[in-house]
Amino acid sequence: MHITIELILSNKIIKIRFSDCKIHHVDFTEVEAQNNVFNDCDLKDAFFDQTNMLRSDFTTVFNFLSNPSRNNLKGTIFPKTIYQVF
Repeated sequence: MHITIELILSNKIIKIRFSDCKIHHVDFTEVEAQNNVFNDCDLKDAFFDQTNMLRSDFTTVFNFLSNPSRNNLKGTIFPKTIYQVF
């Protein structure tokens, strides 16, 4: 099943498992996004700024782009081959 997420309506998304999702063009600015799992999710043009991604798992995401100096990434897991920094 593919789910497309276009809008985050809350400033807190905690302990959610996103699986097989298209999370395109979503603005995660200042969102508390702790302890989440993004399993096989496409984050094309998703925007992360001042986002608290504490202990989240991005191991199998693709099209992920983020500035690590602008976000809290403590304990967050990323695949080394696809993490891109702008």
